[in-house]
Amino acid sequence: MAGLMDPHSNDAFEGAEMTQWKAYLHDIENTLEQVLADFALMSA
Repeated sequence: MAGLMDPHSNDAFEGAEMTQWKAYLHDIENTLEQVLADFALMSA
């Protein structure tokens, strides 16, 4: 919550940073799903 404590915080920058973070998490989620799917196929 740096935005609340820092009066010079740039909301636009924070918004872009958050979008980047969400995209990063989404990539990890997709990768995990792919790994789990591959593992399920191998063990089937």
